[in-house]
Amino acid sequence: PAGTGDIQFKVAGTETAAIFNDNSSVDLYFNSVKKFETGPAGTIVTGVSTADGFALGDNEKIMFGASEDFKIEHNSDENYIDSNSGHIYIRANVNDDEGDNIYLQPKAGENGIIVTHDGSVELYHDAQKTFETFANGIVVRSGGEGNDGEIQLYADQGDDNADLWRVKADTSGVFGIDSYATGSWVNKFQ
Repeated sequence: PAGTGDIQFKVAGTETAAIFNDNSSVDLYFNSVKKFETGPAGTIVTGVSTADGFALGDNEKIMFGASEDFKIEHNSDENYIDSNSGHIYIRANVNDDEGDNIYLQPKAGENGIIVTHDGSVELYHDAQKTFETFANGIVVRSGGEGNDGEIQLYADQGDDNADLWRVKADTSGVFGIDSYATGSWVNKFQ
């Protein structure tokens, strides 16, 4: 309800279009339903908006498409990027060829994945590069100085000891293929 200093605009005599509240908010309506409101912290929008940019609070989401085809959502604990229609492309160098890379970092300054412009893809474990592609194949690294390098292969579900195999290059220069069938790693080929 409007106070004595408020100004109201109505359409067709009964449908509220706008209320300018004295020393308070400005409210805009669509079909007598409030859609836009000013407040001490900025604006409040109910429904779908078009903007140059904006910030959202906890438990809010941005939706794209008529059927929530794509959304970005945040709650106080987690963040989500969801696609219900089509692929998701993360791209650099879209309109030119500047040599930009794509970095996915699990925490600031710690790489998880680097996709290099016209080059390698690198995977990291706890900030140590453990896997990368190059023009002729792949490189698997130990993940740190003084560690053995290994590739583990799991048959079917990997739920039985006999399913587990590894290819290993140790720091002494020995290369081997090991089985875990006995419950511990046993070399089968060296």
